[in-house]
Amino acid sequence: MRQAGRLFSITRLHALRENHDGIYISHDCRFTGNIRLGRFRETNFLLFWKDKLMTFSNVLKAGAYALAVATASVPAISMAHTKVVASNPAQGASVSKPKNVTMTFSEALLPPTVAASIVMTAMPGMKNHQPMVIRNFTAAWSNGNKTLTLNLRKPLQAGTYEVRWQAAGADGHRMKGTVNFTVR
Repeated sequence: MRQAGRLFSITRLHALRENHDGIYISHDCRFTGNIRLGRFRETNFLLFWKDKLMTFSNVLKAGAYALAVATASVPAISMAHTKVVASNPAQGASVSKPKNVTMTFSEALLPPTVAASIVMTAMPGMKNHQPMVIRNFTAAWSNGNKTLTLNLRKPLQAGTYEVRWQAAGADGHRMKGTVNFTVR
């Protein structure tokens, strides 16, 4: 603190109290563009800041408490990322000429955020088979937008397939994954 009678910049204004008329005063102080401190008692200054620090400390404690309560009360499902919880054909299964592929997700999805493709990754009797995208299907939603069914126009031929998907869940994170199966 500087000596009494010196000018203080406007940034020190917060150290003073505001009276009922909106004039900043602290005992014998007056506001004239800058703050001129007259006969200012150090004890009142310390008591004023002690009150402010106690209030600030209480605000910090309340904020920490509110953050802890908010974190603990968030449901686990909103923190989990979207994933396939069931599929038909199942992951790693060997099936006979399926006419549709079904994937059930861990949470309801927004259909515009979902993309799925069926890719034939291997064909019996062909070495070094290049991945081939299967396009002859339509998508349908059920179970409150948790289940996606890919209905094929023709059954899948013998080979190894990978269903690739990507979707944004309720938490907004974009996730992707695959379901692999073999058609005999």
